[in-house]
Amino acid sequence: MRRLAAVAACLMLAIALCCSTAGCTHHDTDYSLELDDIEVGGPGTAGLSVVGQPVKGIVVYFHGSDQNARVIRDSERHRNLFDPLLRGGLAVVAADAGGDAYGNLASRQDYRRLIAAARAKYGQVPLFFVAESMGALAALALINEDTQRDVKAMVGITALMGLPPDIRTVSFIEGPWKGTVPSDADPLSWPPEAFAGRSFRLYASPDDKIIPPSASATAFANRLGSVATVEVVECAGGHVASACYQGSDVATWFAGLG
Repeated sequence: MRRLAAVAACLMLAIALCCSTAGCTHHDTDYSLELDDIEVGGPGTAGLSVVGQPVKGIVVYFHGSDQNARVIRDSERHRNLFDPLLRGGLAVVAADAGGDAYGNLASRQDYRRLIAAARAKYGQVPLFFVAESMGALAALALINEDTQRDVKAMVGITALMGLPPDIRTVSFIEGPWKGTVPSDADPLSWPPEAFAGRSFRLYASPDDKIIPPSASATAFANRLGSVATVEVVECAGGHVASACYQGSDVATWFAGLG
């Protein structure tokens, strides 16, 4: 019975992730700003900054399921999230990163290249991460390897903060990992020191039926709250709900980090 329950949970996750993201991107919106819109690191990447405004920092966006780099320009929810950041002098960059990657090694390398290209374009300015859903897995992996402490903080939007055993066998999670997801792919299995002294602000809905409780913002806060600053902000509406894309609040939080 326990095995059947786990299989059922995996199927529900697969169906719900596809349904929750496939119809959410709109292509009829635009920023009310004059933007420098470029492929910051070549094909499959995107970079946005306000024309004529000095760039004070770089926001790396780690996309969710069924998204690509262009979502930072083409989606209304993401426009609402990034508009205040762009107005505040931040550049926003993104990469396709293999599509539905779930933190696999190739996607991490794509984000490393993106960050290097963004640094070359915008300079050695403060670096921030914003990750949605599955994108949090790659973001957390890069924070773990950031021994120079270049990443100033991470924001999560209904983020998948771990890879517990009962979802590692889902086909669309196994695929990017070439058939086997190693146990050390789960950020919540890493020693707390991996995130010691870091700052996280996680927007999460209590009605989110997609993210497993064992991989949720609350689970992350409970495990890491003694060594890292982890703020969980409740937002209504379930997984990737519009209410979780709080651009003005994120801009204020970034500015307050000093």
